[in-house]
This record gives sequence, C-alpha cells and structure tokens, in this order.
Amino acid sequence: MLAIPYSLAANRFGRRNVLTLALFGLLLEETWNFTTCWFSPVFNIRLVLAAVGFEVIGGGFGVVTTMVHVIAADSTTGEARIGLFFAIHAIGIVAAVLGQLTSSLLMQIDLWLPWAAGLCCIFLAGTASLFIHESRQAAAPPANAPDGEREPLLLPETDTRGPTSDCETMAGGRSQEPRSIRVKVVGTWKLLQTAGRLVKGQSRLLFLLGLVLMCQMSEDSFPIMLLLYASKRFGWSFAKANLFWALGEGVQLVVLLALLPLVGRLLKRRLGGFAKDVTLAQVSAALLGTGTLLIGLGWNVPFFVAGIVPTASAAGMQSLLRSIITDNIKAEQVSLVYSIVTVLHVVGGALAGPLYSVAFVAGMRRGVRWTGLPFGIAGVLGLISFGLLLGLRKRQ
Repeated sequence: MLAIPYSLAANRFGRRNVLTLALFGLLLEETWNFTTCWFSPVFNIRLVLAAVGFEVIGGGFGVVTTMVHVIAADSTTGEARIGLFFAIHAIGIVAAVLGQLTSSLLMQIDLWLPWAAGLCCIFLAGTASLFIHESRQAAAPPANAPDGEREPLLLPETDTRGPTSDCETMAGGRSQEPRSIRVKVVGTWKLLQTAGRLVKGQSRLLFLLGLVLMCQMSEDSFPIMLLLYASKRFGWSFAKANLFWALGEGVQLVVLLALLPLVGRLLKRRLGGFAKDVTLAQVSAALLGTGTLLIGLGWNVPFFVAGIVPTASAAGMQSLLRSIITDNIKAEQVSLVYSIVTVLHVVGGALAGPLYSVAFVAGMRRGVRWTGLPFGIAGVLGLISFGLLLGLRKRQ
C-alpha cells in the first residue's frame, strides 16, 4: 500500500532520497527483530510482529525494488535498459545464493553471525545509495531516434490527464504534513485515485499490467511448490530436491547474463528495440507455460528436469514486461507505474500461495499422480499469457 505514495513522493524529493529512506526503514525493522530475539528472555518474542511498523519509514522492500528499477530506467534507454534489468535480476539471484552459502558457514561459528552480517549489508546498501547519481529522462526522445528505441509499437490510448499535475498539487498542498488520521486517509485515497486515473485512460497499459499479474502467479509456482512437489512425487528428501532448485538457479543466471542479451542484440538488428522485447516476452511466456506443464506431468526424473530447464529459462519475463511497459508510458509516469508493477508482484505472490496450496491438497486427495496439479494451473496461466502477448503487434 505504501509503494504508490512513496513512488509519487520520489517525483518531488528524488528517487535516491526515497531509496535511502526505504533502506533505512528496513534497517530499523531488522534491528528491531534482532534486538527482540537477542533479549528474548527479557522481551516478549511476539514483539517481532511490531517490526512491520517500521516499513512506514520508506515503504519497505517493495519501494527499494521500485526505486532501483526507476533509477535504472532513468539512466538508460532501449537495449541498455533491458540489459540492466537482466543484470539486476541476476545480481539478486547471485546474492541469494551467496547469502545462503555464507549463512551456512557463519552458523557453524555462531548462530547470530548471519543475522548480524545481514544488518551490515543493509547498512552498506543504504550508505552506497547516498552516492547514486540521479538523472531523470524527462525530455522526449529525439525525432531521429532509432526505431523501437522509445517509440512503442502499440501506441497508448490518449491520456487526457496524466499524474504529473496531481503529484504537483499534492506535493504543494496541505497534505505534506497531515495533522490528523482523517487527513492521512484522504491523502492516501487521493494518491490511489491518481494511480487509477493513470490506467483508466490507457487500456493497453491496463492490459500489460494484467499480464504482469498473470505471469507473476505462473512464475511463483516454481519457488512455492518445487521442493514439496518433488519430495512427494518422487519420495526425495528436501536436501535432494534442493539440487534441482539449484539447477533452476543456474539456468536462470546463464539465461539472464548470456543468452538473453545475445539473442536480444541479434533480434534488434531485424526488429527494433520494442519489437525485440515483445518477441522475447512471447518466447519466455511459451517456455514458462510449457515448462510448468512438463513439471506437473513429470512421471519420471528426466521428464521432470525437462520441465525445470524451460521454466527457469523464462527468468527474464518480468524484466521484459517492465521494459515493454516503459515504452508505453511517459517519462514522468515511470515511478508511479513501476510502483504499481511492484504491488502486482506482491499481489500475485499473495494469490499464488493459497491457490497452489489448495490445488496441491486437492491433488494429494486424488493420488500422487495428481500432485502436479499446481504446476498444471501455472502452465495454463503461462500459455494464456503467451496467447495474449501474440496480440502485441505493430499498428499502422
């Protein structure tokens, strides 16, 4: 809920400042948890539930993700932008793997060391954010820009009222320092109305945001259900099933750092920047749908692995959709729209968890062969996304 208000605030106070504030809020949140657990004989352990209140300062990790991508979009265009999105995703995967390995080693020395190291990492990230050079691309691209560099193949609907004027009004109005809960509620409602007005007049933007949600739900089947499904379907331990998780992570890194940039450069020579992103998104959606279906139907290990590889190969899906969306909005709308994308990622995860849990339980009741039902649902969502993406064609 805080992602949109803080993204609007970033238009006035700067992306870097909001990013630093969000990291500071995360540091306070984790410090509260650490302190509560350290002094658990003194403090009630349930006090960790209050830690989420610190996300009011900066908006939490969702705002961090949004600001990082907004700063990347502001600093680059076209090929460089999507390449930077891939790199951000890949760095996140590498950080997760290194974090797990480092935590395992540090736990052998002291159980508290991994947590303390995590706090230090957040502090270093906040310090590093102070040195980010912020540059905004408020100006329109030149008329002689290469085809597909900024000009979208699908032109947005006429936006009769963009968010800029609303941002300026709220930033300069009395909502800067609300003095009552009522004013806070009214201010938040106005911010949500701003986001609503943005997407209301742009059917294609709404269409792309719907794709973001659908693809996120399909992608979430892999991290949510893979270990549980493999352990039940093949009778493996979680340790053995985790090897196939590592296989998926490895495939994602290769795709993000090597395959997608290479194929993207080749396609751009023939199609242009925007059409290249659409084509790669279509292929990724097809791989996502096909791969998850293969995992769900995997009656033996080779078939199971044959599903993991294409599913992991769709790792660039969300980055591609984000780049496509960027080509369909104005420069001053990037921060707000990216915050909506972040909210949709969270909503997708919140919907996917219960959906796949219910599907898995229903499959278990019908027998082990039906335990792949969650991946079947994810596969259908992926293939529907592929079909919808086929509609993104150049208009005359």
